[in-house]
Amino acid sequence: MTALTIFAKQKDEAIQNKIDYMTLGQDFYQMGAYFKAVDSFNKAFEQGDSSAHLFLSRGLSYMKMQDFKSAVYDLNHAIDLEPTLSSAFEARSECYFSLMQNDLAIKDLDSAISLNPQNANLYYNKGVYLAEIDEIEQSIFYFTKTIEMAVDNIEAYYSRATVYFESENFPNAIEDIDKALQLNPKHDKARILRAKIYTIRQNYLNAILEYETVIKFNPKNETAFFELAELNMLMGDYESAVANFKSTINLDKKNQFAYIDRAIALEYLNQIPEAILDYDMALEINDTSKVSLINRASLLYRTGENSKAINDLNKLLSIDKQNAYGFYIRGIINYKNTRLNAAISDFNNAVKYGFNEPDIYLNRAIAYEANKNITKAIDDYKVYLSFISKNPEYSGDLSNIKKKIEYLEVQIESNSE
Repeated sequence: MTALTIFAKQKDEAIQNKIDYMTLGQDFYQMGAYFKAVDSFNKAFEQGDSSAHLFLSRGLSYMKMQDFKSAVYDLNHAIDLEPTLSSAFEARSECYFSLMQNDLAIKDLDSAISLNPQNANLYYNKGVYLAEIDEIEQSIFYFTKTIEMAVDNIEAYYSRATVYFESENFPNAIEDIDKALQLNPKHDKARILRAKIYTIRQNYLNAILEYETVIKFNPKNETAFFELAELNMLMGDYESAVANFKSTINLDKKNQFAYIDRAIALEYLNQIPEAILDYDMALEINDTSKVSLINRASLLYRTGENSKAINDLNKLLSIDKQNAYGFYIRGIINYKNTRLNAAISDFNNAVKYGFNEPDIYLNRAIAYEANKNITKAIDDYKVYLSFISKNPEYSGDLSNIKKKIEYLEVQIESNSE
């Protein structure tokens, strides 16, 4: 065998190996083994292949791995090598969208559309991107264009319905949801969207039926259980809410909002220890949750665990130094613990940061009175009186507060004599 023959054979083997690695990488990609796909494509590169399709294939694998910057790098090369490769523009647009570079995403989609104007999916993607930047009319136009090109495109109907929903155009949203469900009665998101519209229209029974249908088709749909529980709360059916939040948590034990909202439902059912346990779980998931801290503090105060309640409120106010309601609750606890100056300081901060309910003035008046600051106590009792005199719900307090003010004014006069 001559040297030339040996070289030709080695070259043929090398070419064959490159094709094998490219094919192997594509096989791994189809299997969802994206790391192995990238490794195979890397070996193809090492053997000298530098085609646009190899860059595209590795870029698509990086996209699946959520490594969008590496994907853009490869897709740039693919486009440089083959400027008419529509799929590379489409893929790069998805990367830019994920990187929140929407202008570049839309620009690439326009290039892809000009190269492949019959691809309905490109128009759909542009509708999605435009909806993301609140270009409502334009997004509807592109979803409509998608439907004109592919009348069975379920996602186009659903996405257009979502845009109509966000625009509060509920009749058009319902019409598109109906079309999506005609194509696929098990489309979870479409049914959930219709349930939301029913809820807004206060058609609660139909909303419940939609959520229950979703759950029947897909018993692992966490969103359906959670939103059904929220609807139960809205209807005052706290026992059903607790049950549906439990199902939500069984599907996702890290859902802090399900723990928080179940705690609120349990509080309505006067199951305070259980509610506190749910706030404990929510705070294990997110120890800086302001809602969990202030709500647990309120319940701890109700159960007499004042020191734990104060700890929660101190942490809350270290996170949110202008939390008016946090200052108010801490002020009440400080008053109960006879820390009058601390209570008054907290009440002052509550007012300063916008807590303007009648009870803040009543509680601060009581604290001032206990602290022998009668003039300021009278001022706050008068503010409280001005609030309640306009509200029939407080009518029983009117005479008592008037007598209290008269009594304190007499006391000041006596002290001045």
